[in-house]
This record gives sequence, structure tokens and C-alpha cells, in this order.
Amino acid sequence: MSTAEAPTMKDDSNRHNEAHAASAEEQDHRAPGKRTLTRDMSAPVQRAAAPEGGAVVGPPARSTSDLVPISSDVSYLDSIITPPQATTSSSADRAPVQRKASRDAADAPAEHGIEARDEGNDADAARQDAMALAFTRDDDQVGGGGGGGGGGGNTQVAVEVRWRGVFGADLSGTAALQGSNDKKNWTALGTNAVADPDGIGGDKTQRMETTFQVDRYAHYQAVVKPTATDPDDRYLKTEFGPKQVAASDDALTLGGLLEVHRENRKNTDQRVEEAGLDPDKVDNLVHPALFGRTVQVNKVVEDRVKATNDLYTQQLGPVQTEIKDSLFVVGGASYRTITGKTGVLSNHAVGNAIDINYNEGKKQNALMEDKSELRLLNKLVQPVVRSVTGHAGFDIWDAKGQEQLEASRLFVERFPQFLAELLGRDDDVADLTAADSNIVVGQAFDAASWGGDSDMEQFARDLKAVEVKELFDTLSKAKITAAAKKLRKGTKRTQLEIVAEHWESLKAWLFGGKVRDKTEGKDETVFGMIPLHEKVLEMMLAAGWTWGGDWGADRKDYMHFEDRGAIDKLKL
Repeated sequence: MSTAEAPTMKDDSNRHNEAHAASAEEQDHRAPGKRTLTRDMSAPVQRAAAPEGGAVVGPPARSTSDLVPISSDVSYLDSIITPPQATTSSSADRAPVQRKASRDAADAPAEHGIEARDEGNDADAARQDAMALAFTRDDDQVGGGGGGGGGGGNTQVAVEVRWRGVFGADLSGTAALQGSNDKKNWTALGTNAVADPDGIGGDKTQRMETTFQVDRYAHYQAVVKPTATDPDDRYLKTEFGPKQVAASDDALTLGGLLEVHRENRKNTDQRVEEAGLDPDKVDNLVHPALFGRTVQVNKVVEDRVKATNDLYTQQLGPVQTEIKDSLFVVGGASYRTITGKTGVLSNHAVGNAIDINYNEGKKQNALMEDKSELRLLNKLVQPVVRSVTGHAGFDIWDAKGQEQLEASRLFVERFPQFLAELLGRDDDVADLTAADSNIVVGQAFDAASWGGDSDMEQFARDLKAVEVKELFDTLSKAKITAAAKKLRKGTKRTQLEIVAEHWESLKAWLFGGKVRDKTEGKDETVFGMIPLHEKVLEMMLAAGWTWGGDWGADRKDYMHFEDRGAIDKLKL
């Protein structure tokens, strides 16, 4: 994020399937449905026959002869829109607990509020966005040994756990500590409950801390669980570590900022006030039509939504039906901050953003920003797309708009053979290569068909789908993990490790992810990494929305569209 930019609204999405206020008739989460295997393995989302009790969501056929062109000239919009209880359980001796001000400037939090974002670059929030870790494992190795006898033969370590929050307020919490010599097997070392003496009156420069005197291990990790209750539950359970203690040291510090409770109204109220926004304007919500549905947004973006919907109504009837049927969720205003530790105000909080077609459990149209997700994009998705003839120069961070949708389609088409090659399964590679050749032949035959009724290409794709299904039926996360361990460290091993880690999501991209369309009251199956109808993306961009799929600098939010300039209209 460039600090030289004028302040604007931060981007956001619903990372953990927390509720969007989509409309009176629609909320954003779906119950599982039936799965149907697509006939066309090369498309990111493919229309198919409805599964039992459900439907399949997919894009239109690639022929566009019946589509009404959308002009890229949206200048006509310019005249409308400006772009606790103190309980303790531990066998270890503990030092006194106290609260004190930060000791140095580096420990003081930055001032947060509405911040600028450079194409979604929120590296600070992404790096700090740690998920809480449930400590449920026990270690058979009790006591020291792995960490050496540092500190002049001292077999114990003083581990200080400290925490603070960007909003200050009540920081009361319970700290739990674990130790390990291999970072796999963890021993619970005790818990300390710490009460905030200032209660809700504490400021953001102060912190809580507690010290554990425990047996020596090579590594330690801690989790802090805040104990304040609604409406003062402004933070969430947060994990710190793991962190290694040097053999020569007999002390270690763990800690940092707590995860912000994004749905806490006090947090959002504070950010609205700090941004100089008018609460009445923020609360002025409307429900305009969009793509055959309704969406809850702020009044200041109503004209942009209407302009988008005008482009939709200009399409021929069958195309409108295709677009409407491709949607399973459209979410708008939701009063909250963004996910993470910064507590920055979300564009959804003020109703200036819309999320479309996300199935985050399977990373379909998802927010991609943590380390694991970035590895998936950088070290698997991008190399697979680059391995397709004619796409060697593809850059997932530079590609914009329809290029991203095309990359999603290419990944699904190429990934099965790419995986077979990684696994050294020559027979499968040969079969899939032949299947791809048959598809090319089918395309040529269909193009030359005098009657235009040939289905040779689809027949070839159906055969490939069978080959792909047979391959995946022989694989599992455990088998892929085992195969990776047999390889030397390097690119292939890393890629197999990524495949194993994201195995369920990758299968959903190929064979369909189950979702629930609450508006229509039915189950659907969606395919691909980016299950967006190409005309939906085209119309949203043409109407002036900024798409999270176009962001660079280590963050993608494929579901997310926002009006960045609308925030200025909400100021006092």
C-alpha cells in the first residue's frame, strides 16, 4: 500500500463464511447439495443436467453470436457516480501478571482507520492474519532434552506471553502454552488467566502479559483466548508462534496483536467515527435489482447497481436466463471490519461492495491471501496454466478481467495431465494426451461439419472426463503426500505437497463443489476456481466496479466488487 495515496476505503471479503446482509430474501451461505460430474472438463463451470434434488451452475456455451455487445465506454456513468475470571491451572511456577505500557515505539500499534489500498495490497493484514490454533495434542516427550541445557545448564525456560489490540478496550484473556521438540507433538504446559485492570477503558498502547516458568523445549507456542463478553468481545482467540528458543537462552517472548472480532459493532462504530463518516448516510441502505435478484447496498451506489442491471436487461432473454441461473449468491452490505488484526473498515460495512458466487470452503471465487493460498496460486495454478501451449507468459498477478477466467478454464483442462506427470504415471499421461488430441480433432471436425450438428468434440471431452475420473479415483491426499516424500526437495515435491494440502478444493474445481442457493431454495454444483459467468464479469467491469480478481501484490478476492470512490459521499 502506498502511503502517498489519498485515504480511501479498504477492500474486504467474507473470508470465513460470516454472514452478508445480501437482501431480505437472501443470505450468503449454502448447505451441501448433490454432486454431478460435468461433461466438459475444460470449462471452469459447465452447465449440465441437474443432479438429484439440485442444479448445476455453469457458464454459457462459448458461442457469443446471440449476445448483445457491451460497450467499454462507460462515460455516461460519470455524471451519476464519483469514480474474566482469574482461574489458573498449571503445574509450573509463574511470575506475577501485570499490565504495562509498551516499552518501545516498535511495539506501539499504528493508527488504523480507512486506509488506501494499492490494487488490494494489504500485505500487513495478510501477514498478520493468523488463524487460532486449537491445542489438543499431547506430547509423549515430557520435559526437556531437545532444547539443550542452555543458560548455564538451566533445564527451564521463562516464556513470556504478551498481547494487545488495535482498539485497546478490555484485553482480559486466558493464555495457554505448549512446548515441543519437533513442532509436531506438543505438550500442554499450563494456562494463565489475566484480568484487565482497566476493563473496557484500556487504550491501544497498553498490553497484557504473563510469564510461564516451564521445562525446556526447543519450540513454544501460545494461544490467547479473550474473555470479554458481548458487547465488549472485540477480539478473537489468537495463536502466537511457534517460536524456537536458542540453546544458550533461558527466556523467550511470544505475542503480538489479537485477531479483531470483525462483527463487533463497537469496532465498526469506532472505525466509522475515525473515518469521519456520517452514520445516517452509512445506514441508508436500499435493495435494487441486479441480475434477476436483489442486493442490499448503500444509497450512494444505487445508480451504479442500476447501470449494471441495465446492461443485463439489454441482453437477449436466453442470455439473461443463463446469467441468472449461473448465480447462487449475491451479497452486499454487512456492518463489519475486515478479517485480521488491523480492524480496518470494510467496504461492505458501508454498503459499497458486492460479493458474487463464493464457495470458500472449496476456495471457489475465494479470498486468497494467506501463505498457503498464495503458494497455491504462485506455485501450482500459475505453472499449470503456463504449461499450456501459448500461455508460457501468463502472470497471475498481471492478468486482468477475462484473462483470469480463461486461466481458471485452462487450469481445469490441464491439471489432470500435469498431476499425472508429477506422479510419474506414464500410462495416465499418455491416455490424457491422446484425449486432448481427440478434443482438438473433434473441434476441427465440428467446425467443418456441413450440418453443424456434430457432437464429436463433446464426445471426446466425455471420454477425457472418464479418464480423469479414473485417475482421481485412484488418488487420495495420503497417497499424494507419500509420493511427495519420496522426492528430493525441489519444485515437483513442493507442487505435490500443495496438491495434497488443497486436495479437496482441487477436486471441487474439477468435479464440482456443493453449494446452497438460499434465494432459490435449491442445491447446486459449481465448477472451477472462478465460477463467474463471463458476462457477469464483463458487465460489472463495464459499469465501473473494481474487481478483487484484478488485484496484485499478494492478494486476490475473486468474489469481490467495490465502488472505491463512493466513500467520499458518506463523509460528514
